[in-house]
Amino acid sequence: MLVENDSLGLGRGSDGNYSNGTRLLFAMPRDEAPEWARKVANGAFFWSRSPAEALVLSIGHHIYTPEDTELRDPLPTDRPYAGWLYGGVAAYNARWDEDAEAARDKQVVLELVSGIVGPHAYGEELQDLAHELLGFDEVQGWDHQLDDELTLMLSSEVQHRVWRRMGEHFGADAITHLGGSAGTPYTMAGVGADLRVGIGLPRDFGVSINEPALVTTAAVRDEAEEHSLYFFTGVRGRGIAWSTFLDGNLLQDSASVERIPWVADLDAGFAWAHGRWRIHYAFVYRTDEFEGEQGNGHVFGSLGLSWTAN
Repeated sequence: MLVENDSLGLGRGSDGNYSNGTRLLFAMPRDEAPEWARKVANGAFFWSRSPAEALVLSIGHHIYTPEDTELRDPLPTDRPYAGWLYGGVAAYNARWDEDAEAARDKQVVLELVSGIVGPHAYGEELQDLAHELLGFDEVQGWDHQLDDELTLMLSSEVQHRVWRRMGEHFGADAITHLGGSAGTPYTMAGVGADLRVGIGLPRDFGVSINEPALVTTAAVRDEAEEHSLYFFTGVRGRGIAWSTFLDGNLLQDSASVERIPWVADLDAGFAWAHGRWRIHYAFVYRTDEFEGEQGNGHVFGSLGLSWTAN
């Protein structure tokens, strides 16, 4: 499970921009997946001789709002209101290095996501409910949200461990990311890298930050540590050719802003695992996404919790 909210941004958050995101994931590793899941995952990598590592199903919901949520008529230079309800299926194909010390592991991920943007994504209702329960003021401008529109997006990413050093308990590694997405709500390409340092460092590909991740990094690993605690930092750069949440509806007139085509994320956080449980937190700073933004970037926090059956 992933929960992201600007209120988790260490005191810098507000209700503007990427206001909230929640995603539930169900991972089926190769040795535990039913026959249909193995066929779907292997079919996604039909050109590969090795079996797929896992299939992951997900369902998620995102909320986007302008910076000033007290206005009934939002400023035309501020981002549109939008809710996004979606589901996804992702297949993972990993290549594990025989040298466990160097571990130049590589993973390829393919993910198909479909959903709906607009009133029937119920962003207004969910935000109103959350604000009522928490005692916050009601957001005023949802009458101007994007109209209903179906979304479909295919994403792929290559994750490569390019460096690893391990002691008896303490270790460090570096992982690169290269990928792209085509469709709506996003068409983009991205590149990034993560550095991790800690105790009992797992041989996996790190943690997920949900928005607007090219793919979801699942807890696929070659070997598991009973206990681990590590800290990470990373940088992502994206070239964005289309974003429904900034460019507006694709097939009809709607509110929109002038999108900045180049966006960068800086993140830092920690991950802790004990037995079957893992929790992680990331603080994310994002550069301005559209012209007219206040120039200070945007921050949010990402909190993840996972449990494995075996």
